[in-house]
Amino acid sequence: MSTIKLNDLKKTGKELNALLFDDDKPEIDIKASEEDLKEKVLEASELLEEDDEISETAQAVIKALKAEQATPPKKRSKLEKEEVPEEDSDPDPDTEEDDTNEDDLESTIEDCDDITELKDLVKSNDIFKSLRKSLGIQKNIDKLRDSMLDLLSDATEETPEEPPKTKPAAASNKTKAASKEKKEKFSRMEACAEALKNSAPKTIDSWVEKSNEVMVEHGGKENDDESRSQILKIIKFSKVFDLGVKIPSV
Repeated sequence: MSTIKLNDLKKTGKELNALLFDDDKPEIDIKASEEDLKEKVLEASELLEEDDEISETAQAVIKALKAEQATPPKKRSKLEKEEVPEEDSDPDPDTEEDDTNEDDLESTIEDCDDITELKDLVKSNDIFKSLRKSLGIQKNIDKLRDSMLDLLSDATEETPEEPPKTKPAAASNKTKAASKEKKEKFSRMEACAEALKNSAPKTIDSWVEKSNEVMVEHGGKENDDESRSQILKIIKFSKVFDLGVKIPSV
């Protein structure tokens, strides 16, 4: 069972987004499922360089993720194993196969006293798809079991015929304009570069301040952490490619 707290995992995702990617193009979706979030954080951590500074929490999370990755996969739980009927057994002609599967599933849920196994069942069966979003923070086995039984009961009821789908209306000019404006959004990296070019700040702190001012002028918001992150990227690029840019002192 994972020892990584979901809150720490999300904080690490936000920190790596700010450090490694553009503000308007974050590669890590903080609202994704816990498993997807772990995968993205682990992938992003491979982009870190030796001189990149990250918090102790982020270091601990990445270390734990790598340890989990190195651990051999656990054996499939009894809930994931499909029951294979014996060849010599005679099927009951009066029993429908689907009804048997649903009855077995209901019995398995009611008898299970391990929340990890219930969560594995939620992940492997689309009947419980709506529960996956909050699965990582669910700690109460009774609540999870009741929710699963309710969904299973709903799934067995007859589904009403769906009305014919209508073709969505074409996007209005206003929607298209908003979409175009979003694509042309002024990035914080551009704000930091413009601040360096036009204001020639003498320190990193003043550079952060000027970058925030430029960002506000273009309809953005002040954010010291994001501005500082983009500034560090500019400094790194300047050193690597020897751009001859005059970098302010710390």
